[in-house]
Amino acid sequence: MEFGIGFLFFAGLITGAIGLVLGMIVDKALAGFWLGAFLGPIGWIIVFLLPRAPIEEQNSSHHQVQPVKPLPSPSVKRDLNSDSYKLYLGKKYEIQRNDLFQKFECREKLFESLEEALAFADELDKDEISVAEEKNKALGRKLDWMTIKDNLIRDGITVHRSAPLWGESEYQVRYNDELLIFKTLEELQDYYMSVVTSTSFEPELRYENLDFNTMKHGFNTKKIKLMNPDKDGFHDLIYPHIGVAHRFKMEELKDFYLKKMNE
Repeated sequence: MEFGIGFLFFAGLITGAIGLVLGMIVDKALAGFWLGAFLGPIGWIIVFLLPRAPIEEQNSSHHQVQPVKPLPSPSVKRDLNSDSYKLYLGKKYEIQRNDLFQKFECREKLFESLEEALAFADELDKDEISVAEEKNKALGRKLDWMTIKDNLIRDGITVHRSAPLWGESEYQVRYNDELLIFKTLEELQDYYMSVVTSTSFEPELRYENLDFNTMKHGFNTKKIKLMNPDKDGFHDLIYPHIGVAHRFKMEELKDFYLKKMNE
């Protein structure tokens, strides 16, 4: 009796493992394991009959999706007291003095002072970027993990998905010596959109959106290693090939990062 139960358990593991491998082919690894374990060869056949995304839908998204990049934004800190940012707004939104009315003009509106015109342009810029980011997020939600994997591999970023026997899959992203783990497809999609709309993919970087992971990835593209902050809040930047290190506080680090990415 005990031998019979042990044999059935062992046989279930073997047929389940085969079902797992077959299920990975059609992106149904977990279902493949359980169908194989309980139904044997019949389960192997069933896993290939499980519903999948239409072929037309796969072809339309796989390899072909190109993300909408954010509208051009300043490569300096968004600060209305900054001359660089003022010049950026003035050029982009064509702020000029209207001699006829002795006022400043921006997007067919008149303002009593230059400061008011710049503040109006600043709000326009924020709104444009917000709209672009929403479009990107919506587009990212349409991407399957294989499309993300194939697009990132072109830039030396690898993506692997685990297939546990129970629980949800997780996604591992590796770039050089950096390893990131995402628990959900939505997290992977957000990471992908942040990569293709920043760092080396997008020269116009947004100061206020910079975080440690984004800068770490960007510095890696320049063969510079960004270390975690120490107890005093300083980040070390190391140039491995020449053995030089710099120390920055976060705000200083952002300024240096923007400068380095635009070289």
